[in-house]
Amino acid sequence: MIPLRLELEGIYSYKERQIVDFTSLTDAGLFGIFGPVGSGKSTIPESIMLALYGDPERMSLQNNRASLMHLTSEKLHVEFDFGVGLNNERIFKAVFSLKRKKRNFEEFERPDHDFYEKKGNSWEALVNVTAEDILGIRAEDMRRTMIIPQGKFKEFIELGASNRAEMLQKLFGLDAFDLYDQTRAIRIELKDQMNVISGELLGIGEVDEAIAEIKRNAVSAQIRVGEQMNQQSDTLSLQLKDAEKEWEHVKEYLLLTEQLAELKERKSIIAEQNEFIYLYDVYIKNLKPLEDRAKELKSRLDKLKESIAESKAKRERCNESRNELQPELEKLLLREESIPQKEDRIHQLKRLRERYALKDILDNRNSEKDAWMEKFCQFTEAGEVLLKEGESLDLKRKQLKSSIPERKVLMQFGQSIQSLESIESSSSSLDQRISKLEKEIISLRSSVSEVEKKWALNESRDGNVVLKELQDHADYQAKLYDQWKEKRHLQQYGHLLHDGEPCPLCGSVEHPDPFIHESEEYPLFEAYENAQRRLIDFSNDRSEMERFLTSMKEKEQNLIAEKQLLQETAEGKALAISFIKTFGVTTIQEAKEKLKVFSEVADSLMSLETTTSGHRQKEIQWRINQEACRKELEIAEKACVEVQTKWNSIEEELNKNEDDFWKSYLDKSDEEISKDIAVVERFILDTKMKSVEVKKRLDALNSELSGLDLLILESEKNFNELEIERRDCEDSLEKVQVQYQWTSTAQEKVSRFIGDIDSLRKSSNDFAIEWSNVTKRLDELKGISTTSRLTIEILEELRTREAKAKADFQIFSESLGKLKAELEAIESALKRKLEKEKELDDLQLRDDRFSQLEKLFKGKGFVKFISGFYLEELCRAANKRFMALTRNRLRIELNDDLEFMVRDYLNGGKTRKMSTLSGGQTFQASLCLALALSERLKSIHQSGRSFFFLDEGFGSLDRESLAMVFESLKSLRKENRVVGIISHVEELKQEIEVGLRIELDVERGSLIK
Repeated sequence: MIPLRLELEGIYSYKERQIVDFTSLTDAGLFGIFGPVGSGKSTIPESIMLALYGDPERMSLQNNRASLMHLTSEKLHVEFDFGVGLNNERIFKAVFSLKRKKRNFEEFERPDHDFYEKKGNSWEALVNVTAEDILGIRAEDMRRTMIIPQGKFKEFIELGASNRAEMLQKLFGLDAFDLYDQTRAIRIELKDQMNVISGELLGIGEVDEAIAEIKRNAVSAQIRVGEQMNQQSDTLSLQLKDAEKEWEHVKEYLLLTEQLAELKERKSIIAEQNEFIYLYDVYIKNLKPLEDRAKELKSRLDKLKESIAESKAKRERCNESRNELQPELEKLLLREESIPQKEDRIHQLKRLRERYALKDILDNRNSEKDAWMEKFCQFTEAGEVLLKEGESLDLKRKQLKSSIPERKVLMQFGQSIQSLESIESSSSSLDQRISKLEKEIISLRSSVSEVEKKWALNESRDGNVVLKELQDHADYQAKLYDQWKEKRHLQQYGHLLHDGEPCPLCGSVEHPDPFIHESEEYPLFEAYENAQRRLIDFSNDRSEMERFLTSMKEKEQNLIAEKQLLQETAEGKALAISFIKTFGVTTIQEAKEKLKVFSEVADSLMSLETTTSGHRQKEIQWRINQEACRKELEIAEKACVEVQTKWNSIEEELNKNEDDFWKSYLDKSDEEISKDIAVVERFILDTKMKSVEVKKRLDALNSELSGLDLLILESEKNFNELEIERRDCEDSLEKVQVQYQWTSTAQEKVSRFIGDIDSLRKSSNDFAIEWSNVTKRLDELKGISTTSRLTIEILEELRTREAKAKADFQIFSESLGKLKAELEAIESALKRKLEKEKELDDLQLRDDRFSQLEKLFKGKGFVKFISGFYLEELCRAANKRFMALTRNRLRIELNDDLEFMVRDYLNGGKTRKMSTLSGGQTFQASLCLALALSERLKSIHQSGRSFFFLDEGFGSLDRESLAMVFESLKSLRKENRVVGIISHVEELKQEIEVGLRIELDVERGSLIK
């Protein structure tokens, strides 16, 4: 997030509306907000939080609205514009407003809290959207990472492990690792599934492979019997099929014989129908086309004759209309001849009117020009006064600036004073630490010598040699003791050994003396124990000696570093004293008084520069206004010249007219001239329109007459051609009737059957096909019917035998089907049982695994585990700055409980709690962690620039630490970070070039400069 603009009114000490434009502040990268205590500096970040989250920092909004609002204001209003996203391209506005009730000044209406997004040049309201939705961060986490108010700076360090894990879970989206509920739900689902499967197994019952095998053997035996019965049934079916086929042929022959007799009786009727069909085909093909053509030609001739008569009547009417329009056209042509003269006079009168209008415009332009000239002179006089005042302010500023050193030198002077104070307080501490380290090193050397003396260690006989000797001795004693225990174990088998017989254990015929004396055990065991004890003692002493040596080496290095630091301190003190002497002082107190004088002069110079800057803004505004006035004066002068030129052009044009018609209107008013112009213009327009209309009508009549003449000529020509064609058609019809001897009888027959011709034609075709099929099939069946010996009795007997065989097979098949169904049910149940048992085993295994995961995820354990990685990453990022600020003396680390610890390299690299740090060191650690956390959020949200706002905290630092922290903050500009600081520390005021100054006016409230 990057702030763009803040508007606030009526909140705390801000009575009047104040606006903060963050553009120039964020461009600088590092800016400050300064002012005396109670001036309202902290209200600026708190107003931002109020606009974003509706949550003020110092009090509850529900119960303390009266304290939140200015005591004399009627309303509280905060607007905050900010950028979000990559390169902060998305612009949002957060608005929070609160009003007092009109009837009761001490009560408040419900606050309004709205968000808007900029779309183009307008703001679009967002519905049901919060700042957490836009920024992805809660209010309490925003106060710990980006906008840090007073008292909240070290809250992140002081949070407990659980609260810090919850915070990181929200900031970095670690909800995906909170898997306890999901794991628990999966286990419940698995239990339900296992219960269901257990119930299904109970439903399946007792079923095994032996029962299934018995059923399989029974089914196989039944199948073999069924195959034999099916073969017998198939044989009878084939015999019956052949007999039925032969019987069908006999029946078909007798039926076709009867059908042929019926066809012979219908043959004469079909012959008569064929004659009618022939006559119809002759009529349709040869006579009917000629008859239809003759009728068509006669109809067309009648219509053409009527059309010719209508066209001739229309031609007569057109001639009469043309003769009526000709005289009217001649009158209009005479009126058109006078139009040019009338148009010329109208033009003269219009130009005369323009001249009158230009005279008035010219007078107005001259008045405007005189007014702008007077205003320009006033601006010039005021500018001379402003320039003299500016020269006076510049002279005062140069005098003050020359009375104090440069800012860099002044900063170095202040740092030298801080260094001297720090050196004086730390010199004695360094001496004590050096003395303590020397004593500790002597003690460690003595301890190392005692160990070396105890084990006779020297350059030729080091620890590895002694260790090998002790190890070899221990191994030898262990071997002797093991051999004794083995003999004792074999002694129990001694009564089984007989001379000349093999051993029952190893087969050997030679038997050594197995007798063991109990008195031998203790010396062997004691020697074995002593060897092992000496080996352990040496390992412990060697580890202790190595620890002494490591500690001694670290302390020697620390001693060298402390002595070097003491030398550097002495050199730094000498340089600091040498430097402050250049300012004419020799003691720290004199230097502080000198620095105070310089600070007062710097404040006066800053105030004067503010005044000078305001005066320069006035000069710039004056020059802008003067330039604008000059441009307006030039525009007025140019307008006067343009109007004068137009007036002269019209005057010259009117004087060139020969008839001087326009002069007769010099004494008339503009209204009278306009009326005369309108009368003549109406005459001209009416004449032109009527003339065009009459000409258009005559042209249309002439065109229509020409078309009618052509139409009549073409129609008469077509009439003659059609008459000739009709006569030829009638002649052709008579010739065809003679050719086919067409009589009235034939015509009557055709007319009688013309509606049924399709059915007659179909009946004739069907008869021919049926005659051919019957005669052909009779020839084929003649030989079969004469040789057959099959009777109906033989056929019925075959049918009875075949039906009985099928019925028997059907009964057997039903029995076999039941047996197969039983086998299938058993096999299916057996298969389902095996599948369910395997499924139950798999679910049980999965439930065991999820049970382990549930224990792991319980109590957000996995979230805490993952948050540890993020905390370690934050520590690594924070230590880059923290170790630089502490001169590599301190380092932030995490313990096993994810609590922040500090490794102190000045005290042997031991770790201690964060609470043991001083106020300044705690501030440094908090600052480094907050910057690391802010940087992490910047990378997650992929924003081009990030914002970090810090309220106070610098008062706990000494001058040297303050300088180092400030240099670290300035370096953030290289990381594309924007840092805002609220402070009253004087050194920061001198170093931060861009910032705001807050002043508290008794009557107007807090004012932003």
